[in-house]
Amino acid sequence: MDDQVIKHLRLAGLDTSISDSLITIRLKRDESRHVKPYAPDAPVLVGNRLIQTLVPLKPITELFAGSGQPQDFRDGPTPDYLFFFLTIEYAAFACSRAAAAPEKDLEFNRIYRKLKRSPEDTDGNPIFSYLQAACRLYMSLKDISRAEFEAVLSRLAKSAKTFSRGPSSTNYIVTVATMPWERHVGMPE
Repeated sequence: MDDQVIKHLRLAGLDTSISDSLITIRLKRDESRHVKPYAPDAPVLVGNRLIQTLVPLKPITELFAGSGQPQDFRDGPTPDYLFFFLTIEYAAFACSRAAAAPEKDLEFNRIYRKLKRSPEDTDGNPIFSYLQAACRLYMSLKDISRAEFEAVLSRLAKSAKTFSRGPSSTNYIVTVATMPWERHVGMPE
């Protein structure tokens, strides 16, 4: 956790418990409305409420906390990890919704594996930067160990690969898009 981020968000009047609404990063777009890579000055969204405040986020490796061991995600997220999964997958959904065409399943698999292996790296696909930022924001509010982080990213990579039906398949993000996001996020633009 990062006490500075929690304090910053609470001063903005936000509930940082992540019990009902996800706290997410707003996408940035260029003049042509293409998604730009995440930048540290991205505003935070809580539900569909935009918070015009900058939240400085530490790198993922500085946010690893404790020695918690992950639960078995063979059948998907367990209740204790549901909001971590939702935070990451909402970033994937938001990026895909903003793009001209949904990202391919195999690309999500590659991105999740790379984020697990090299959480401080960069990537040419702007989705990577938003998934990274989603992890950083969540981990600023909740203690997550390296083992838990890696298990969640492994499960997400496996899901993307499992949904894939070939190089042009977008089944993973289509399935993510059907989740009832309005229950946890509202539906900002």
